Parts: sequence; C-alpha cells; structure tokens
Amino acid sequence: MITKYEQLKNAQNKDIALWDDYEMDCKGFIANLREALFKELDCRSEHIEWVRYANDLKAPDLYTKWDEFMGSTIRKFPIHRTMVLYNNGFWSFTFKIILNDGSLILRFKLKKVESTYHLYHENEYTVVEGDEEQMQNVVESIVGGSISYFQTRFDNFIKGLVFR
Repeated sequence: MITKYEQLKNAQNKDIALWDDYEMDCKGFIANLREALFKELDCRSEHIEWVRYANDLKAPDLYTKWDEFMGSTIRKFPIHRTMVLYNNGFWSFTFKIILNDGSLILRFKLKKVESTYHLYHENEYTVVEGDEEQMQNVVESIVGGSISYFQTRFDNFIKGLVFR
C-alpha cells in the first residue's frame, strides 16, 4: 500500500516533470527562432546573442552567446538569468543582433498552450509546434519590421513621431 508521503512525493515528481518539460519545449522554440533568424538574415550565429538579465531582472546587463547555454555548460548559468517566467505563464527573453555600429535589441514574450506557441514582439504571433511555414512567416515579419524601423527612424524623429 502506498503511503500519503509516497503519494506526495509522486505528485511533486510529476509536477517537476511538467515544469521541466515546459521549460525545455520553450527553449527548443527559442533555439528554432534564433536559427530561423540567422538564416533569414544570412548572418553567422554569433551575430545573434541571447541577453542575460541583471540580478534585479529589470534590464539586461551581461551578454552570453547562445552556445554557452545550449552546449555542455547549459547549467553553468541558471535559466532565470536568460529567461524570466512570469506568473501568467509567459517566458520573457531578449536577443541582441550585432550590427555594423551597435546592435538591435529584440524583446519577446513566449507561452506554450497545448501545441501552440504564442509569441509577442511588437505583434502577437502564433506558431503551431513543428509548423516551419508559420515560423518562417513570423521571422519574416520580425525582420521586415526591424528593417522598416531603421529605414524610417530618422524621418520619424525629425517629424516628432515617437519611435521605439
């Protein structure tokens, strides 16, 4: 006969597995998003970094390349330093794209509900797990919006329009 203590331990183990699966699923999506971005941009992977958050989690401070997280040192830095999980189920993460002079910061929120990922960056995007065409559409929209931002930023500034 299973004791209440054993039931409690089993329930905790199941709960931990659910949290771990959610984290790994979202990290996998982020890896695919990053790969799709550098393919769309036709740049080397080191040009897109995953920004680490400061201790207070308010602003990025230190930058670490993705490979340090996906490689053998994945547990060297705690996940909460690169992804913040909010109580509404959304992960927050940031990419930094290294450009000629400076960089472009892309901030995202991500939540998985069943087999659908909900991604927020300027707009809301949905990607069904494994749907490469939807992922490509998202990446094209993000890249197109970023190009448009730089193409119109100066004129918008001169005209007194607010820009991000």
